[in-house]
Amino acid sequence: GHAEIEKLRGHRGGTDPASRRKKAKTRLEPLDYLRAIERSAFPLRVEDPQEISCVGVLKQAGFVDAAISPGLAWKDAGGSPQELAVIRRITPFGRAQLARGAAK
Repeated sequence: GHAEIEKLRGHRGGTDPASRRKKAKTRLEPLDYLRAIERSAFPLRVEDPQEISCVGVLKQAGFVDAAISPGLAWKDAGGSPQELAVIRRITPFGRAQLARGAAK
């Protein structure tokens, strides 16, 4: 759980309601992001670099089923390359992690 996520945190950091609430100068934690998207409608499109970083960590930990495109595959309105992630679902393992966190 937490140890694996700490080890995997080394990615470059999608736009959904959770991103608008979390837009602060503080680092977004993957488990906090998982809690923020818990009740979202899936598939969920993620464009914010910090949230994409969280998606990558959560995907590697097995908490979400997601696809992350390379930065050159998509361009923003200005024509700049941009990463994109699509979260298909929170896995049963991710749901179990959320339940463990809620029990504390």
